[in-house]
Amino acid sequence: MVYQKKTNRQEHPPEVISLIWALHCMGYSASKIRLENGLPKLTITSIIRRVRKHPSDPFRKALRMGRPLKLNARAERRLVRFMANHPFKIITSMLTPLKSGYRMHINTTQRYLAKNHYYAFRPRKKPYLRPYYKTLRLRWARIYRDL
Repeated sequence: MVYQKKTNRQEHPPEVISLIWALHCMGYSASKIRLENGLPKLTITSIIRRVRKHPSDPFRKALRMGRPLKLNARAERRLVRFMANHPFKIITSMLTPLKSGYRMHINTTQRYLAKNHYYAFRPRKKPYLRPYYKTLRLRWARIYRDL
């Protein structure tokens, strides 16, 4: 089995864990084990504590809590259901608390919808300009372009 790191934090392969546990069972202290393999004493004691806590599965990795999700499963379903029922709404209409239960940023909303395979959104509608104002704007642009 090839050992791969899951995170940037150091996780030790099962061989190292079993070596530390074997040395501990032979009566070595954490300081002496540190001299044997060069790991910090705190790491060694945490590995020993974990093996004691779970003797049937000594290679279980420690639980690491991440940042909590912005939406729970129910709120995520509500947002996806709203998107399914209103496919031509712009994404800013989905940020409000009524759609998901929480006020969210556009990027967060896009991530949740992309996770549920909704990728495209209707672009925002440009304001209507009458032809008279379009010609005025083009005249103004030509004047300042030539300067």
